[in-house]
Amino acid sequence: MTPNCQNPSIAPDGKQGYNPDLVCVSSELASRAVKEVLDPIPHSQHRPITITIRSVLQATTVPFRRRFNLRKADWLLYQQEIEDSIPSIPPHPNSYTTFTDLLKRSARRHIPRGCQTEYIPGLSETSSDLLQAYHTAYHEDPFSSTTTELGEILLNKVGEDRRQVWKELIENTNMTNNSRKAWATIRRLGADHTTPPTLTTVTANSVAAQLVLNGRSQTRRRPTGEYRRTAVSDHPQPASALTKPFDPEELEAALCLLKPGKAAGIDDVLAEMIQHLGPKAKSWLLEMLNSSFIDLTAAYDTVQHRAMIRKLLDMTGDLDLCQVIKSLLNNRRFFVQLNDKKSKWKAQKNGLPQGSVLAPLLFNIYTNDQPLPPQCRRFIYADDLCITTQQESFHKIEPVLESALQEMSTYYNNNHLKPNPSKTQLCSFHLKNRDAGKELNISWDGHKLLNHPHPVYLGVTLDRTLSFKTHLQNTKAKVNTRNNILRKLVNSKWGADPPTIRATALALCFSTAEYACSSWSRSHHTKLVDTALNDTCRIITGCIKTTPVPCLYALAGIAPPHTRRSIVARDERRAQESDMRHPLYGHTAPPSRLKSRASFLHTVPLLQSTKETARTNIWRV
Repeated sequence: MTPNCQNPSIAPDGKQGYNPDLVCVSSELASRAVKEVLDPIPHSQHRPITITIRSVLQATTVPFRRRFNLRKADWLLYQQEIEDSIPSIPPHPNSYTTFTDLLKRSARRHIPRGCQTEYIPGLSETSSDLLQAYHTAYHEDPFSSTTTELGEILLNKVGEDRRQVWKELIENTNMTNNSRKAWATIRRLGADHTTPPTLTTVTANSVAAQLVLNGRSQTRRRPTGEYRRTAVSDHPQPASALTKPFDPEELEAALCLLKPGKAAGIDDVLAEMIQHLGPKAKSWLLEMLNSSFIDLTAAYDTVQHRAMIRKLLDMTGDLDLCQVIKSLLNNRRFFVQLNDKKSKWKAQKNGLPQGSVLAPLLFNIYTNDQPLPPQCRRFIYADDLCITTQQESFHKIEPVLESALQEMSTYYNNNHLKPNPSKTQLCSFHLKNRDAGKELNISWDGHKLLNHPHPVYLGVTLDRTLSFKTHLQNTKAKVNTRNNILRKLVNSKWGADPPTIRATALALCFSTAEYACSSWSRSHHTKLVDTALNDTCRIITGCIKTTPVPCLYALAGIAPPHTRRSIVARDERRAQESDMRHPLYGHTAPPSRLKSRASFLHTVPLLQSTKETARTNIWRV
């Protein structure tokens, strides 16, 4: 039986229309029955009701867009046409558009294009044959026993294919940071409808214009002659490997690193089109790249970039390297895509390219000379800066931080950086409950800084007493959300096997629950996270709530949470002792005053063996 999907209709005179509450169908067809109440019959309160019995698999509909079918491409003819036409194109960066037009024109001739507007995710060749047989039986008699049996066989086969896709996703994807890709894959394979996009008044052009404004410097000073000569002077240097042109071996190595099956870039050229070029086309591409590598060292009149090049030259002393970095940052343009709409092209004169692997390194070089205020200690990760100080009272802390922020403002102004006081937060850490509500009164560039009781730094929520209660509550909520993914996988539609569920739980739930656990593993509130992980193991094993907790982890084949956290903390302690890159390397812990404050350096022992061996030994005990 299917319940009523709509409320009774209301006629203009206020009377309710007629709409039966239940529709009786057999148990075999109940999951595929859809009830729909149509518009009222003219001059009547009666509304027709239709019952639709759908097939066991519903196709997903996508917008029409022509796509290349690379499996049926005739690469020999594609390569031959390009080889015949490439000699007429001069190998210069200005001819790159002509080159890409040649590739796309040849691809349209020798690579079939089409669009499958309806498809079923996770459908293999064997499943396609079963689907064809099921459709034939469904059109003949959708209620026969043969159709029902074929539908069950088809669902089981498609379920196996989808579980295999999910297993490959879990094994090849790091889902520690977020679970968006997991949910997106489940919706795609399950043919679920995504939520409609929310309407917004912000346009792509307004976002692009704001990004350009963010990159403008507060000061409009022109560089002095000495500064200009320091940044771009031509010092005599020995030949560097960076000045050598690319050779064919380097080009072949770069082509091998291209990943097939990826989306095309702004030029609409696929990686497969580049990989299947002939000898003449590759020679043309190599010559064009070498010429563009030289020609990109043109006018470079952005003050912020000059400052960065000067610092890079002072640090490395390699003028060729500085010329390469200048070339990479020159003449950069971007556009913003928002709600399937693109903005106009904008020129970005300042800043670093977002998403570039080189950008964080260049930013660290640019801000490497940040001053260290007196009586303070700083912690830097990329563009996140945390300044701390320790004093006996609040009125002693305020002038120290005020002076530190003033010194940082001077540095930022001299280096054309824009601090954001509105996003800067204050927090005091102490154990005096009588001063729990007391706030620091500190201003920065005329803006009073906000006192936040629970600031977040590198994904960890801090609190006044460093008990990490709020952070563990947030972590518990994240794990519970990811447990919903596991419940989605173990339902009757997916029916994933235990190894797949276990691998999914380790990748999604346990990785999230153990983030930064070396910092908070000694907190008294870790049971908040443990209860969520207990539910995770119940989903893996299928045990009920009365099952003893130690048995859950034994049946799941996963060490208990406190054991796993202990091993992570010991491994971090070993890195603190032996790795010079560790922030706490060589740090001497002050004497402990309170037994309840189990600090990391005082209570965590070193890891003496491998993590697997130590985890097994602790679990046995």
